[in-house]
Amino acid sequence: MVNVARKYYGQKQLLKVTVRQGDRFKKQEDYFYEYAGPVSLTSMDGHCVTVSGWVTSPSGSRAVGDQWTDVHCG
Repeated sequence: MVNVARKYYGQKQLLKVTVRQGDRFKKQEDYFYEYAGPVSLTSMDGHCVTVSGWVTSPSGSRAVGDQWTDVHCG
Protein backbone atom coordinates (compact mmCIF):
# COMPACT_ATOMS: atom_id res chain seq x y z
CA MET A 1 0.00 0.00 0.00
CA VAL A 2 1.24 3.46 -0.91
CA ASN A 3 -0.35 6.81 -0.04
CA VAL A 4 0.39 9.43 -2.71
CA ALA A 5 0.01 13.16 -2.07
CA ARG A 6 -1.58 14.64 -5.18
CA LYS A 7 -2.91 18.07 -4.23
CA TYR A 8 0.26 19.24 -2.47
CA TYR A 9 2.67 17.05 -4.43
CA GLY A 10 6.22 18.37 -4.02
CA GLN A 11 5.50 20.10 -0.70
CA LYS A 12 6.51 18.45 2.57
CA GLN A 13 3.44 17.23 4.47
CA LEU A 14 2.43 14.60 7.01
CA LEU A 15 1.50 11.35 5.24
CA LYS A 16 0.42 8.08 6.82
CA VAL A 17 -0.32 4.64 5.41
CA THR A 18 -1.29 1.57 7.46
CA VAL A 19 -1.96 -2.06 6.59
CA ARG A 20 -3.61 -4.08 9.38
CA GLN A 21 -4.55 -7.73 9.76
CA GLY A 22 -5.95 -8.49 13.20
CA ASP A 23 -3.27 -7.56 15.74
CA ARG A 24 -0.53 -7.39 13.09
CA PHE A 25 0.10 -4.12 11.31
CA LYS A 26 2.73 -2.12 9.51
CA LYS A 27 2.65 1.61 9.03
CA GLN A 28 4.72 4.50 7.81
CA GLU A 29 4.05 7.99 9.10
CA ASP A 30 6.31 11.00 8.64
CA TYR A 31 6.71 14.21 6.69
CA PHE A 32 7.22 13.40 3.01
CA TYR A 33 7.17 15.34 -0.26
CA GLU A 34 5.43 12.76 -2.45
CA TYR A 35 4.28 9.53 -0.80
CA ALA A 36 4.34 7.26 2.25
CA GLY A 37 5.03 3.57 1.79
CA PRO A 38 5.13 1.03 0.47
CA VAL A 39 4.02 -1.07 3.43
CA SER A 40 2.82 -4.65 3.21
CA LEU A 41 2.12 -7.77 5.22
CA THR A 42 3.17 -11.27 4.22
CA SER A 43 1.57 -14.62 5.00
CA MET A 44 -2.07 -13.61 4.88
CA ASP A 45 -3.26 -16.99 6.22
CA GLY A 46 -6.77 -16.51 4.84
CA HIS A 47 -7.48 -13.38 6.88
CA CYS A 48 -8.79 -10.05 5.63
CA VAL A 49 -6.76 -6.85 5.56
CA THR A 50 -7.71 -3.28 6.47
CA VAL A 51 -5.82 -0.38 4.90
CA SER A 52 -5.90 3.33 5.67
CA GLY A 53 -4.21 6.47 4.45
CA TRP A 54 -4.08 10.06 5.69
CA VAL A 55 -2.68 13.28 4.30
CA THR A 56 -2.28 16.57 6.16
CA SER A 57 -1.86 19.84 4.27
CA PRO A 58 1.61 21.42 4.42
CA SER A 59 0.31 24.06 6.86
CA GLY A 60 -1.24 21.35 9.05
CA SER A 61 -4.63 23.04 8.92
CA ARG A 62 -6.46 20.28 7.00
CA ALA A 63 -6.32 16.51 7.07
CA VAL A 64 -8.09 13.99 4.86
CA GLY A 65 -8.08 10.24 4.88
CA ASP A 66 -10.07 7.10 4.73
CA GLN A 67 -10.06 3.47 5.80
CA TRP A 68 -11.11 0.44 3.79
CA THR A 69 -11.93 -2.84 5.53
CA ASP A 70 -11.73 -6.35 4.07
CA VAL A 71 -9.65 -5.09 1.15
CA HIS A 72 -8.02 -8.42 0.48
CA CYS A 73 -9.12 -11.73 1.95
CA GLY A 74 -6.90 -14.59 1.00
